This record gives sequence, C-alpha cells and structure tokens, in this order.
Amino acid sequence: TPGGTVASTLELAKGTGTGTLVGLGAGYIGFSNLVVDSGAAWVAGGSNAITAAMTLGGPGRLTVAGAVTNAGSIQTGIAVTAGGTLLNMVGGRVTSAAAAVTGAGGSVLNQAGGTISGAQAVSLGTAGTVVNGGRLAGSGSAVILGAGGSLLNRAGATVVGAAAGVRITAGAAVVNNFGTISGGNNGGGKAVQFANADGNLLVVHPGAVFNGQVVGGSGQDTLELASAASVGSIAGLGSHYAGFETLLLQSGAHWRMARQNTLVGGATLALGAGGVLSVAGTLVVGGDLTLNRLGRLEVGPTGAVAIGAVPATAGAITVAAATEVSGIGALKAASIIDAGTITASGGALRLIGDISGPGAIAIDMQSIMAIYGTTGVARIAFLPGGGELLVLGNPAATSAVIDGFVATDTIDLKGIGLATSVDYLGTTLTVHQVGGGSFTLGFSDPGLAGHFAISSDGTGGTKLSTRARCGD
Repeated sequence: TPGGTVASTLELAKGTGTGTLVGLGAGYIGFSNLVVDSGAAWVAGGSNAITAAMTLGGPGRLTVAGAVTNAGSIQTGIAVTAGGTLLNMVGGRVTSAAAAVTGAGGSVLNQAGGTISGAQAVSLGTAGTVVNGGRLAGSGSAVILGAGGSLLNRAGATVVGAAAGVRITAGAAVVNNFGTISGGNNGGGKAVQFANADGNLLVVHPGAVFNGQVVGGSGQDTLELASAASVGSIAGLGSHYAGFETLLLQSGAHWRMARQNTLVGGATLALGAGGVLSVAGTLVVGGDLTLNRLGRLEVGPTGAVAIGAVPATAGAITVAAATEVSGIGALKAASIIDAGTITASGGALRLIGDISGPGAIAIDMQSIMAIYGTTGVARIAFLPGGGELLVLGNPAATSAVIDGFVATDTIDLKGIGLATSVDYLGTTLTVHQVGGGSFTLGFSDPGLAGHFAISSDGTGGTKLSTRARCGD
C-alpha cells in the first residue's frame, strides 16, 4: 500500500481488539508519518522498517513482537515483547517523556550512531537483552532490568543516567562493558546497581569506564576481568566495585591492580589459565581465600597482598594465623610470609618466591605443591588420602618439617641430579649428591628409617619416595 508523494500518514486506529502490522517499509511504503491512536492496541509482527524519512508518533505505543528496524524517529516510545527485536540503526532516534523502550523481555539493539533517550532509555519488566553501540540516556536511570537479563555496552558506546546508569531491580543479570557507563547524583552516583540475587556477573574489558560505583547484590556476585591484547587496569575493588565475592580473570588475560583493594573473607580468586593478576597497589582479603583456576597472582615490589588479619608488607604475600589459602594456580612474590596455611587442593599450586613464617604448607589428596624458592615455614603436611606430590625447586634451602609422608606420596628434588644415596637418622634425612655434596630434610616420623627410595625424576632431579609400611 503506497502513500502519496507529499507527506502522508498511516494511522493505526483504536478498535475492539489488537491489530497487527506487518510489512511496514515493504507492503506499506511512502508514508512519512505513522501514528498510533490513543488507546489503540497494535503489535508489529513479522518484519517492519521505519525509514530515515519516517516518524512514529502517538499518543499510543506500538508493541514489537517480530522485528522492527528504525532509521528514523520514534517520538513517543515503543514497547518490545518476548521474542520481539528492536534494531535502532545509525541515525535512528527513540525518545519519550516516559521510558523510551518498555516491554516484557525481547531484544533491544542500538547501533553506533543510534540514540535512545527518555526518563529511562530502556525499561524491561522481564528478562531481556540490551546491546548498545550508541547512546542510551535517562533523566532517571538509563537502563532498568526488572527481572534480570543482560546488557552489552560496546566499545565507544555510552550509557548515562541522571540516577543510576544501569539498575537491576530483581533477578540475576549480566552487564558486559567495553565502553562507558555513568550514573548521576540522583542515583547516589551508581554506575551499576545489581539486584539481591545469586549469579550476577559484571564483565569488564580493558579501557572500560564506570563513572560511579558498581554495586553487587546480597547474593553471590562475580566480577570478571576480560582478556584482550592490552593490559587492563583495575582499582577500588571493595569500594568502587563493591559486593563481589568472586574475582574472575579470563584465560590469558593480564590485569594490573592499583591503589587500595579489598575482598571479603571466603572470597574466590578464579584466575584463568595463562592469566596474570599483578598487584601494584594493595589487596586485602578479610579471611580465607580460595584459588580455583590455573592463572597467577603476583605481587610487584610496590604491591602487597594481605590475607586475614595481618598488616600488608610491600613486595609480599602475607597469610595471617588461623587463615587458609587453598586451591590451584600460582602465587608469586619476592616474599611469601605464611603464619596460616597454604594448601594445594584439587590440582597443582605453585609458590614462586621465598617462603617463611610459623605457618604450614599442606598438600591435599591427588594434588601437587610446587615451591620455587627457600622454604622456611614450620611444617609441610601431606594430608590423608595419598597420591600427593611435593616439588622443591631449592631443596637444599628447605627447613620445614615434613609430616604425613606415606608410600603413595612423592617428593621431587629439583636441580640436584640423581642423588647417590640417602641416610635417615632420627628424623633427619641426608641426601648425598654426585661430587660429594649433601643437604638435609627434616621429617616428623622416625618410623621412616629404612623405607626411603630414590630414583631419577627424568628432568635432572631426584624423586624421593617411601616404601609401604604396615599402617600406610
């Protein structure tokens, strides 16, 4: 149905039921204005296109159940329902004195060069998807997700609200930011406010900006640091980024942590394989810490990590008494000061640096503890279960007492070649090396006498084991 060559209007009138519009821009062409009458109920099904020369106005509001592309101007807002998609294209504008885009789920895609603005740019009452490459602006909160869902804010894109930038009022949500999200004073300066739900996820990419605080809910919330070609930088964990129980580093990502940062006791560091979180400022953990991926936490000369109730020391990772760090991955610092317990559990944990203190190193069943540096803690414990491996990168500089060592456990003495023999007197094992050198290791069990065995580890070191005894 073509319109005229002069400005023409397609009017969607009020009726007794709901009308369906299909084919705008294809079956209906040449119209400059599309008007939805007051009280009219119209659904855009199938495919519809609002061209650059077209304006959609009210006072009524069209509901998108199919797909609508907008390159023109929508002046009284639009609604999206589950299964519907609104694509606001380059130069497209969606505005309203109320919320510009409302609805129950669906997808809202705003391309670079597109603008959506109103009291809220987007307000979805059920879980939906918002992807922004342009500008979303609200005189209140720019984006409200009323039942979870997701927001992807692309590089160069902005979300700005006079209240919050993004506010999730219920349900778990994902906010993935490459660009800029800003909150205003009307919202207490919050860039993002998550709901009190488990499973909230904030993904931050290098170069992303949050103008205002990012606040997790009362449930379990994760802050994920994304991988990129560049090194990311983060600061203010626990203050600018508040309420996150898990800090996740994507595999291969490299991030630098500056200034003051805190994690709650019982927090998890999930550092992906090949990833490095380098602390140049201070990271204070309120209590026990779990490491559950294969990446590395490292401390530079000006950085400090303090786990538990203990002062931070420059260049060091410090573990307080009655505090445990457990899991897999790697800890690297010039000095690791252990007054608590550091446990390899669920795989391999590497400690890179000189270790001292009155605490313990522990190895859980089927796990590996690798220590590269002097080992001056009080105790190294092989926990019940067996199948445990202790790798000593500097075995001659190990003063810790080793206990719990049984026939299914192994100690790998790196870099010493194949030992010629071992002697055990009392609780002291003397390891004799080629060329006449020797060093000692201390054990807690005098019953190990006569049960030690040595063999090559295949990489220039000596594998130390013990033969089974009654009770092992």
